[in-house]
Formats: sequence, structure tokens, C-alpha cells
Amino acid sequence: MKKINISIIFVFSCSFSFAQWTWQNPLPQGNNLKSICFHDTSSGYAVGDYGTIIKTVDLGLTWSILPSGTINDLKSVCFIDSETVYAVGNKGTILKTNDGGTIWSLQESGTNKDLFSVCFINPSEGYAVGDNGTLLKTSDGGTSWISVATGTANSLNSVFFTSNENGCIVGNYGTILITDDGGTNWIVQNPITSETLNSVYFPDSDTGYVVGTNGTILKSTNGGVDWTILYSQVILDRSLLSAYFTGTNIGYVADEYSVIFKTSDGGINWTVSSTGKGSAYTSLNFPDANTGFAVYDYGRIYKTTDGGITWTTQSSPTRKRLVSSSIIQAKNTGYTCGWQGTMLKTIDGGSSWVALPKITNNNLNSVCFVNADTGYIVGSSGTILKTTNGGADWTIRTKPYTYLSSVFSAPQGGSNTAFAVGADEMFNGLILKTTDGGTEWLRMNSPAIARLYTVSFASADTGYTAGCLGYILKTTDAGTNWTVVHSGGDDWFNSIYFVPQLGTETGYAVGSNGIILKTTDGGINWTSQTSGTSDELESVYFLNSNTGFIVGDNGLILKTTDGGINWVRITSVTSHSLYSIFFTDEDTGFIFGNFGTILKTTNGGGIVSIVETNSILPKFNIYPNPAGKSITCSYNDNVSGRIIIGIYDLNGKQLKQKKLQNQNSIQIDISNLAKGTYLVKIQTIEGIETKKLVIQ
Repeated sequence: MKKINISIIFVFSCSFSFAQWTWQNPLPQGNNLKSICFHDTSSGYAVGDYGTIIKTVDLGLTWSILPSGTINDLKSVCFIDSETVYAVGNKGTILKTNDGGTIWSLQESGTNKDLFSVCFINPSEGYAVGDNGTLLKTSDGGTSWISVATGTANSLNSVFFTSNENGCIVGNYGTILITDDGGTNWIVQNPITSETLNSVYFPDSDTGYVVGTNGTILKSTNGGVDWTILYSQVILDRSLLSAYFTGTNIGYVADEYSVIFKTSDGGINWTVSSTGKGSAYTSLNFPDANTGFAVYDYGRIYKTTDGGITWTTQSSPTRKRLVSSSIIQAKNTGYTCGWQGTMLKTIDGGSSWVALPKITNNNLNSVCFVNADTGYIVGSSGTILKTTNGGADWTIRTKPYTYLSSVFSAPQGGSNTAFAVGADEMFNGLILKTTDGGTEWLRMNSPAIARLYTVSFASADTGYTAGCLGYILKTTDAGTNWTVVHSGGDDWFNSIYFVPQLGTETGYAVGSNGIILKTTDGGINWTSQTSGTSDELESVYFLNSNTGFIVGDNGLILKTTDGGINWVRITSVTSHSLYSIFFTDEDTGFIFGNFGTILKTTNGGGIVSIVETNSILPKFNIYPNPAGKSITCSYNDNVSGRIIIGIYDLNGKQLKQKKLQNQNSIQIDISNLAKGTYLVKIQTIEGIETKKLVIQ
């Protein structure tokens, strides 16, 4: 519910997964979009972060999310025809579809460099450009790609061909390359600017435009051989990211502050066409002279149907960070809250969300509803909100404290009893309690000398709170007195949860650096569980005594089916940090996160993501694969210490486990496993590596 701590430990290579969490907000999805392209006046694609590909067949009225098979960020998309489309992105990713986006195949690019732009001049010949002067060419429709010398190590950001022979590439430090022989040779032109050039577009074979940083606009009238700088006071000092011209003189450019400019005289004069929400417009495309699209961060898609006079976007109740949720199961009614006073409500089981009237600009950190009508929300600057009519009206109280991070109403405690925790003005642990429905909040004695982030009650009398410096506190007298049951170290806990089916004894605490602790004796002892990540863990929730989930930074979703003995990563749809997870039953769950993210599952959280990964481990091999009755796991280097090898099904259930000590290979009997696809996870003191296993 606070800090962002980005730490990537896995490098993606390939995946086999199924969509288990779907976007509820924003719509059609919330990942950053980097490129949009239309084949005709109805069919278009947009691509973006975390392998996002979306498609429209009705000129942007509706969009569908397509499975790309990658989590690498995609930067550019282009058409050959209505069925054949290419997309390129980070780590040398090149994708191709021959069936209008139903299936995308990964092309062998031969590079791990990030690719920023792709352009095909005919069904066979295409180009992709990227980092460090990378230029790739295919002559067989993407089956194979070869590296072409460019004469520069500068990053190349955009490629455009006006014919089979004539093309232009632009990049960093004013780099401009041109070819007149179909890309066999490229001429590096003398730079007329040192600015980064981000986009090139030719409306005809002679006239071309290039845009870049600090308001740079270049124009050529002889096919890119010569360029002149166009100056505009309106665009001065802005970083321009995309250019698109519907004719020789009529065109548009988009900048880093979500402003679109239009010219009708070939770039001599520019006027503001649209002002967005403060994020960068990354790509422009016009299917016809009047209809155009612009995409940018957090999945926003803007559209004009009048040549840029007006622009509209799909509605979304919020793109603010959502950090907490409370759902009343019986009536399909739920609430979430977040930054800058954001409050949302659903009355149809999460199918749609509406924004409640804002009554404060303070960040709201936690929401808890006692019943369908009565609920509490707490936030920064000691903010406490209460409603008794399902969120239609709220009363606001402000306490003289730094912030309140979590609110909880104890089971069987009655609608008038609730607790809130946070930090006082000296950043010491703060515990408040009300027994009169929030009219008075009394400060309880807290032995914690550090901020508290989470509070949860297992019964009316027994509760726990946790926070910084490893503090976990417990009460057995309904919050009157609290004792320290865990402390020490620099870790902090963001979420604590006690499994209702197991009474007041079994609970989990999760937090910084991938820490997971479990107790089975009411907090007397806590044992560490392996999360397989150093990402910050934000929220933990258990469906029953064995099946639980954790969400965290960078789109992390973990699942256990054995009470936390093993945690495995399951399919996510975003890299946005996730802050809260809640299930209304064993099938239906919700996740809330950054940039207004709301995800929903209707199949209990879904199938484990089969993502082959390389971590800091020495690489290991599985053979044969596909396998029959047994497999051998071997390692390229010496591995010291204990090794744990687990085989899991697609629901995350562990089927086999082997524990080794100072061994480099082992044979595992799999004769009792059915034919299908499995996940093999190896864990050492250095980390975790995962492989896909197919049994035939």
C-alpha cells in the first residue's frame, strides 16, 4: 500500500498459458500502448507493454484482447494484409500472425536487442530496427531475419519505406539513414541536429517528416536526401514521439505531454488539436482523412472523426492507484479505494464499476464494509470516512496523525466496532479502536516503535497488526492490549491474513523482498516460506486451508495449493503493481492495483503460467522432453547446498518433489503422471528456475 520497489529476477523466453484474469478496469485493458496501425477503415491493431495486443474490427468502437504468447513489451505493429500482421518489441521479440491475430508465432530474430519499429514493403520483405544500430531484414516473410550493417551504433527508432527500393530510418543523435536499393546499402546522412529522432513518415514518395526531442521537426521534399528544420514556437521544447500525415500538407504530431498538434500547410504552422491527461502519446494512425487514433499510457485510446477538431476516449471510472477492496458477497456489491480520494463501487459482481463522489483529495489506503450499508475507509493525514447507506453519503473525520494505512472490523464484533492502524506524528505504530460506530476513535497502547501497515482479526477478541522493522503484534482482548510476537530486521509487512477455516492459530504475513511468514500456533512461532521472488508482496488471501494467493509489485500473482509449502507464479496480464486481492467464493476473485487496475477471475485464479525462466542459477536441463516414463535433470555447473525439484500441474498442485544435496543430476520417475503439460521448478540457495515439461 505504499512504496514501489522494482526488481526483476526472471528473463522471459517462452510461455504457454491461459487467460485466467481479465480486465474489469480500465477497458479494454490498462497496459501502456506503444503503437497503433489500421489496415483499412475498420480493422486495426494496437500493441504495448507486457505483450499486449488488442484488435478492433469496427473502427475502434470495440476492442478485443489477443493472446500474444509473450510478456515482453511490444513497441511496433504493421500490416501486410487483413490476416498477416507483425509486431516487434523488447529482447528481439518478433511476432507474426497469419490468421488475423488468433495465433501469434515467435519469429527467430537472432538478437536480444530491443526492437522499436517494423515495416514491411511487400509480403516477403520487411525491416525491424532497434537498439545500438540494430537493423534486421527478412526476405521470406519473417521465417528468417538477417542483420544488416548500418554504419552506426546509435539506437534506431523508426523505419519507413515509400517503395520497394526507397526507405528511411531515424534514430538517436540526429541519425538519418536512407536507401534506394531495397535496403542492400544504407547511407548515413550528415546530421543536421543532435536531437533524438523518434518517428518518420512519408505521405508520398518525395515528402517526408521526422519528429524528435525539443520540438524537432524535419521535412524533406526529395525523398529524404535533404532535410530542413521546421521551427514552431507552439511546439518548442516538447519531445515529439509520433508523426502521421494524411496528405502532403495535412498532418499530426504527438508529444510527451499528451498534446496532439495539427498542420494544414506542410508544417509551417501548427495548432493544438487535442490535450490529453498528461501522459505521453506514443503513436498516431489515421485510417482515413477524418478518422484518427492516438494511443498512450495506461491503455488510453483517443479517437477523432472530424480531422482532429475533437477527440474522445473510452470511459473509465479511474486510472488512479487502487489499494484496497471490500466486497459484500450476498448482493454482488463491492468497493475499492485509492489515491487522491478515489472510491469505486460495483453492484453487479464487478462487471462494471462507477466512481463515487470525491469528498477528499487525500490518498485512501483501506476500505472495510461491515455489511451492505455500513463501511469505513481510512487514509493519509489521519482521514477516516464512514458510510451507512452503501456509499451514497460519507462522513469525514480527520485525526492528527501522519496516516492511517488499514481498517478492519472484527468478526462478531458488531457493526460499531472497528480498528485502524498506521503511524502517529512521530511515525510510531498507531492503533485506533471505535466501539460506537466511528464517533470516537480511542488510541490503544502499541509497543511498536515503527509504522503499522495492516490489521486483521481472526475473531472478535484475537487480532494481529504488522508493519515496519518486522513488527507483528497480537491482541487477545479485543484490542485493549497488544504484545509483540515478531520483530527485528529491516523487512516490513504489508498484509496479514488468518485463515477462517483454521481458527485463530494459522496465519500468514507478507511484505518486502518477497518475505512470507506463516504461523500455526497463534503467532508464537513464525516460519519463513519461499516466494521465489524479491518483489514486494502487497496482499495475501486464502480461499481455504490449502489454497491461497499473494499479489505484489510488477504484476506478481503467486498461488499455493498446499498451505504455502510451495508458491508458484500464475498467469498475470499486466506488469502494474498489484495491491489487493479478494475472493467472494472459491471461483470468483478480484485484484486491484496501480493505474486503476481491476482484474477478475471466475475459475479460482486460474492455471499456473508455464513460463520458462533463467535466473541467477546455473542453467539446468531436462531430458528427454517430451518425456515418457522418466526424466533426468542435470546442471551445467556445480551446485552446492540443498536442491529442491518440484513437478506441478497447471493448477499449481505439486505432484512430485525431490530434495538433493551437492548433486549435479538426478533421474525422476514420472510413469504415474498422465500425458500433458507440467511445470518443473528447481530451487537452490541462489534462486529459482522453471522449465516446461511435456509428457507424451
